[in-house]
Amino acid sequence: MDLGGPRVFVEKVMYTYPVQTVFVDSSPARVALDVRNGVETGSIVEEEYFHNIRSYDYGAGYSHILVTTVSPGVVDLSSLKGGRLYVDIQGFVRGSRGIDHLESNIEHIFCLKGTKKEFGMLDPKIVDEAKERQVIITDGENGSTLYEHHTKTIIMPKEVVDSPHTIGSGDTMFAHYVANQAMGKNAEESLTIATQHTVSHLHQIVEQE
Repeated sequence: MDLGGPRVFVEKVMYTYPVQTVFVDSSPARVALDVRNGVETGSIVEEEYFHNIRSYDYGAGYSHILVTTVSPGVVDLSSLKGGRLYVDIQGFVRGSRGIDHLESNIEHIFCLKGTKKEFGMLDPKIVDEAKERQVIITDGENGSTLYEHHTKTIIMPKEVVDSPHTIGSGDTMFAHYVANQAMGKNAEESLTIATQHTVSHLHQIVEQE
């Protein structure tokens, strides 16, 4: 099944907001997705491991930069400067090289987002450092935990959707979150809005099955 990767979901969201958006594509990577009992896991089948997305690919002047990738090898986080950097860790935890690259550039990152399982793969000290800025830990029906300046806030969905899978839900949520941040909303409000849009996304999956 070819769903097109994270960009498909992010692009769908961003075009619903009045914010100027530029998309930068990397070299392609083939990823195998396995969904069992509603739980999604992914592994890289084939990739070219080199950094080919850098700051000059999008130019200067962008206040918010969202990084979501299936492969860590295409993004040089150290060069993405000029705005707040929001990083989905899902692609980076698929290998030791990606984890090392992420952790060594933690000071450049404004917001880290990932599942509870994904954050368990990172050095706890690195995660604690990131909590001074923003960290979003998602945990399915248990909601999302937001850390900002080490203050913990739990955002719960208004309903739990019995969806056959959750493909695209993380990208959808994070795109809504960053878009609302770009529009000036605070972190808690942004995550609350993003969570409700994720519920709508899961309803769409149910309807399409």
